[in-house]
Amino acid sequence: MLLKHLDSGEPVLRELFPQVPDAELLRLRAAIVAGAPRSGPDLVMGLLHDPVPAPGAERLMSNFPAPVRWIRPLLLKRYRTQKSALGQ
Repeated sequence: MLLKHLDSGEPVLRELFPQVPDAELLRLRAAIVAGAPRSGPDLVMGLLHDPVPAPGAERLMSNFPAPVRWIRPLLLKRYRTQKSALGQ
């Protein structure tokens, strides 16, 4: 699922960083896959939207699997609860 997501997100990266060579984007992709948390979609969702939506966030959201898009409000609420518990 992550690789499919990265396939849809790469055009956004190419748009944001047109000067970055393809080999570097592939290296970034490999690093993202290697370092991806195995849990915590609420953190991913929250960080995409906090403090304001990141550039391209809505475009990335449109490529998330439907169940993830459906529970977006729940994930954002969970993120805000965790952030609040940390005193943020």
